[in-house]
Amino acid sequence: MSIAAAAPGPLTVRTVEIEDPGDLIAALPEAGLSWVRRGEGMVAWGEAARFEAGGADRMNAAQAWWRLLTRHATVQDDVRTRGTGLVAFGSFSFADDSGAGGTLIVPRYLMGRRDGRAWFTVIAHDPEAAVLLEAATAGRTAPSEHGAVAAQPADRQGWDDAVEAAVARIREGALEKVVLARAVDARAERPIDVRTVLSRLADEYPMCWAFHVDGLIGATPELLARVDHGLVTSRVLAGTIRMTGDDAADLARAGALARSSKDREEHEYAARSVTQVLGAHCASVNVPDEPFVLHLPNVMHLATDVTGVLSHNVAALELVAELHPSAAVCGTPTVAAATVIDELEPLDRGRYAGPVGWIDAAGDGEWCIGLRSAQLSAEDPRDVRLYAGCGIVAASEPESEWAESEAKLEPMRKALGIEPEPEPDPEPEPEPEPEPEPEPEPEPEPEPEPTPKPKRRSRAKAKATEPEPEPEPEAEPEPTPEPEPEPERAPEPQSEPEPTPEAEPAPASSAAPVARFDYTGEVDFPELQVDPAEVGEIPTFASTRAAETPVKAASASWDAADWEERYASRSAVWSAQPNVQLMTEAAVLEPGRALDAGCGEGADAVWLASQGWTVTAVDISETAISRGRQHAISEAIAGKVDWRVGDATGPSMEARAYDLVTAHFAHPQAGIASLVRTLGRLVAPGGVLLVVGHDPRDAHVQEHPRLSHTAFRAEDAALGLDPAMWDIEVAEVRERAATLDGQDTTRLDAVLRARRLD
Repeated sequence: MSIAAAAPGPLTVRTVEIEDPGDLIAALPEAGLSWVRRGEGMVAWGEAARFEAGGADRMNAAQAWWRLLTRHATVQDDVRTRGTGLVAFGSFSFADDSGAGGTLIVPRYLMGRRDGRAWFTVIAHDPEAAVLLEAATAGRTAPSEHGAVAAQPADRQGWDDAVEAAVARIREGALEKVVLARAVDARAERPIDVRTVLSRLADEYPMCWAFHVDGLIGATPELLARVDHGLVTSRVLAGTIRMTGDDAADLARAGALARSSKDREEHEYAARSVTQVLGAHCASVNVPDEPFVLHLPNVMHLATDVTGVLSHNVAALELVAELHPSAAVCGTPTVAAATVIDELEPLDRGRYAGPVGWIDAAGDGEWCIGLRSAQLSAEDPRDVRLYAGCGIVAASEPESEWAESEAKLEPMRKALGIEPEPEPDPEPEPEPEPEPEPEPEPEPEPEPEPTPKPKRRSRAKAKATEPEPEPEPEAEPEPTPEPEPEPERAPEPQSEPEPTPEAEPAPASSAAPVARFDYTGEVDFPELQVDPAEVGEIPTFASTRAAETPVKAASASWDAADWEERYASRSAVWSAQPNVQLMTEAAVLEPGRALDAGCGEGADAVWLASQGWTVTAVDISETAISRGRQHAISEAIAGKVDWRVGDATGPSMEARAYDLVTAHFAHPQAGIASLVRTLGRLVAPGGVLLVVGHDPRDAHVQEHPRLSHTAFRAEDAALGLDPAMWDIEVAEVRERAATLDGQDTTRLDAVLRARRLD
């Protein structure tokens, strides 16, 4: 272990609010630190202090040093949000005995943006240090290009041998899963500027964390642990299939991935390892029942979001020390898998697949696994080593695992400008031999059909060990689809705003599960017409939460991913016009803070923002939120709406915080009164709760039973509010002019408006 500080003595920290700096990575004046996702996060440069350690205790030692450093620091924070004040960035090696060790870096300057607010932090040993952004960026240099990059050839035979050996160990019963990694060494013509690489990664993979800490650079999709005011979140990824670029084919592949017994087994080990660790520190851990399919530009993953409420004070880095290495990057059991890795991997992973992230003075922070990454050489800035790994289980095959590792190398290869290696194996299936021209005969005998060859699985599909469905019948649009009778607002998942919680995978069964999707903002998905009989019952907006257990909570009564698929398979689900009842009611209110619960594609949220409200818009669907953001951008009010993928009824929402809480066409299967009671807790004293839905007496609702899930009587909704705490101002049915199938008609809406008294 060693400690290296830029200067001794206590630190002085000052955070001030600044104008939006725009692209954070582009704002870096020099090659520095980065932690950016969806355009938000932090970049930093310079060093105020540094800690380095190695060995099995490296993360605990770093935490002890950080605790001591923060205890003596003087902090003045004018912004007070995640990432402000005293912050350190860190990365740690995968293996205990790696020479790469671990590092915590306290930057000299930091710039960040989150939830529409931007800030600048200066960290110094001089209490009189100036807090001037202009001075800190005065020596700015432009990002440079590194020229052509040449990669060394990969050892394909060595990889195949390692996978086969690992599978043999697993089938012998020595272990259940092991993750094997390989590396690609490359050299650029000129020194690599991390800003150039980071900008490409952030542009291409906005849903990943574009990071750079101490030479480790990448865009990782896997969240190891986020701790935020007592709520912990982890996103587990295991089980992968490559994207083809053909939307309909990829939709079929997503379904095959969700059904693959091999991938579900691999995923279950990873989710279980994270859940067991969090269970020891949480009063409750929420693990959904099924994984969802996370779409990235190059691959799809099975994903599970695990959330918990901490039962005691524990820092993010302390949790990371216990979570690492998870089964997603090591295997199961951990010790047996680590032993196999030592024997079969001919490389030191360095900090690849190790924890990377940041921590603040309160112990909160965000740590990911350093995947889709590369390590820049400290000796020669032209040299770089890229990494990729694959989970090996009993059903693994060297060919498919090689294809998966190639897909995982793609983000860094593309960002560096390295051409992918040609795939030597398997050879393309030969074209059928041309049949000889038939001799001119009056009636030639029909040529017998050739014996069918065994189908060769493509590299991208090789992970699915069960027979895959033919994509054409399911993806082909219906010639005359049933029109959408009425837009229906999606419920929200039981989650933290991001990432969206989904589920711990259940063991594969004969009944194939429905594929669940997180489309990561890619809204240009094929417009598929869905047969209502195949969709089944519409998911509902659950307003009462099942009792949580120390390990696993009961599943919600609605299916979050079905809603994501519903949004992603249509160009629009909701009207672009705001709700008439909302406009009527909000017109008499003084603008303040508003929450649009189940915001759909954002028409109501955008309208509220245009009227002067500060809006938080929450919805289950990533695609819906993405469309809402685009709508806000087109209306030039992008900074006035905080868009979140999450659960407006979940613990992450701030109680008694909003002057207006509104929900329209929600799905209150658990009872409208219960939903109203839950949303009412979010309303500030003197604030208004507005809930609008279909009245069950509406003729259109009676003609379309699927809409009955959104129907309720206003007087029933009012039963969810305590008259001693609420003034029920409106509880009635209202007529609304509408156009259906080109015909003018009248609709009946249930409207509840109540004002909180206490």
